[in-house]
This record gives sequence, C-alpha cells and structure tokens, in this order.
Amino acid sequence: MSSQHTSDGLGKLPPAALRIPLKMIHRLHQAGIRQIATLSQLPRTSLLDRLGETLLRRLDQAFGKREEFIDVYHAPADFVVKQWLEHPTDNQQTIQWIMLNLLETLIQSLTHHGQGVLQLECHLQCVNKKHLQTTIRLFQATTEPQHLSDLWKMQWNHKSLHSPIQEIKLVATRTAPWESYQRSLFNPLKTDHSLAPAGLPAPLQHSNLRRLAHLIDRLSRRLGAYRVVQPHLQADSQPEHAYQNVSWIIQRPQKQHQQSQHRSNSTTPPRDASATRPLQLLSPAPRLAVTAVALDGPPIRFTYRQHTYHIEHAWGPERIETGWWRGPVIRRDYYRVQTTTGHRFWLFRELHHNHWHLHGQFS
Repeated sequence: MSSQHTSDGLGKLPPAALRIPLKMIHRLHQAGIRQIATLSQLPRTSLLDRLGETLLRRLDQAFGKREEFIDVYHAPADFVVKQWLEHPTDNQQTIQWIMLNLLETLIQSLTHHGQGVLQLECHLQCVNKKHLQTTIRLFQATTEPQHLSDLWKMQWNHKSLHSPIQEIKLVATRTAPWESYQRSLFNPLKTDHSLAPAGLPAPLQHSNLRRLAHLIDRLSRRLGAYRVVQPHLQADSQPEHAYQNVSWIIQRPQKQHQQSQHRSNSTTPPRDASATRPLQLLSPAPRLAVTAVALDGPPIRFTYRQHTYHIEHAWGPERIETGWWRGPVIRRDYYRVQTTTGHRFWLFRELHHNHWHLHGQFS
C-alpha cells in the first residue's frame, strides 16, 4: 500500500484513533475537528501551544514520521493434557495410572515455564456421552504429581462409574510461580512466608510449609474448602464483626473485602488491641448483675457464675456505636476491669436497656 493510500485511510478516521487522552478528544470535538485529515492540516505551532506535544507525537507516529516501540503481547501458555482411550475402561486402578501419567506430563510443561498448579480441572468423558468434572484448588502452588493424584483419588474412590471412560483431560486453570529452595552449606536461604516457624533454616521452613500446604489441601478436599478457614481481621469497631473466617484456598472477593472496610461509622479499635481486647469473646455475651457507682458510671461489683467479684480498677468507658444502615443500632459502653482477686474482664453496658454483659476475659 502506498504512503498516499495510507494517508487517505488515516485521514478519514476520528482523532480518537490516535490514542490520545479523552480530555484532548473532547477539546477537538468542541473545535469541530472530526477527522485526522482536518487535524493534520492545522499549523503545528498552534497545536503544540494549545494541546501539547503528545498530540503531535501521536500524529507523527500514525503517519510513520516518528518511531513507536510497541510491546508484543505473548499469550500465556495453555497447560492442557488429555488422552483418548482406544479401549474405554471403568477400572479405577487403570484410570488412576493414566491420571498420574497425565499429571507428570502436565507438571513437566509447567516447570518448564517456572509455574506450579494452583487450580486443576479434571474432565472425564464417558462412553455414554456423560461428562464428569471435578476442580482441585490448592493452598500453595505445587509441582508434585503424586500430591495432585492423591487429592483426586480422595473424591473419586468413593464414586462408581456407570459407563467406561473414553477420554481424560486435565487443565491447569490457575498457576503461580514455583519457588524451589536449594540447600546451602554457607549461605542460609531466606523465606518470607509468615507461616514458617521462626528460627529454622530455610530448607526446613520450606519443608514445613509444604507439609502444611498438603494438610490444608487434604482437609479442604475432604471437609470442603469453606470449612477449613482462618480468621481475618476487619476494620470494624463492633467486636463481633472485627474478624471474618476465610477459606485458606478460595480467594476472597475484592468487592466483599472493600465493603468490610466501611461497615461501621464509629472509631476504629486502638492500635494496641492485644491490651484492650480479650483474645476470646463470649457468644452470646452473658448478662450480669452489676452494681455501679451511678446509673451511667463504672461498675464496682458484679456476679458471674454464682461468684461475686469486687472491682479494684476500671478503665473506660469506651463507647461503641454502629451505623444506622446496619439495622438495629448498637450502642455500648465498654469497661476493662480488674478484680481484687487479680482477674481481668471486659464488660459492657448496653445503653438502650441499661443491661450489663460480660464479653470476654483477659488471660
């Protein structure tokens, strides 16, 4: 194609084809400039003064007068392996042997790209055209075929096939960079994983993390991913909602995480929460018989489990209120108290009905 044809073709396009900022496109439209041909006929000095150097650079790049370096996009590799069985089978041992061979082939392809499996889909096509699928989610990327095979067998060993298997296909739908640790005599390796026990050499830390990951994978496979959880702190001043149990292997939706940051309009808990919050809360918080200095004053004595405690020191109140958008408004005054026997409790007075409750005990 000649340069004249290129210029004619580009001239008919709108200014947006130059990949210029949206604000600049609006200014050109307001000036009545709808095509690149009209834009290219304007004085360059005026364009530079009014719209800046970016517009001139894009014009020159479009007409081939200035070089433009474009990053080439390389599509991620498809990590898929499958095998068509010339003689369909419903024998569990045969299927497991084929599955292990396919996993080894898949892992070889992944390790060549420095990746490990985070999520694996297993597809079984039966002779009767029925399609069976299972998904294996992992806590940590792995390159161990036997571990993946064991997780698959945990589910399929308890199932009976009503039709022989014609095809087996494995797809690594989620992968992650695989980190390998090499033993060293002189320079100990470091690992940044927060779950690694402190004070151990890096190879031992990595070994412990791998065993922990295998345990989480097996428990999640046997009990269900949403039953193997860990607590995550949330920015919520109401103690009952200051944490959320999250699955170890299923990612938490970003939208849900953002919503949890705006659940309360009251002040956030103090920075040194370990000193002002007990590690374990009572649910439901038992009601107490409390004697206070005044109706809205600190407690001086309370009875819990048929035992009367006399309070020696009390810190508070700490007012906690929830927003109207969360339904019934909760208004409480919390007190940290220390009794004459040395016990430390966390009490609150529910302001609507003036009832006292015990929410936790400090260890």
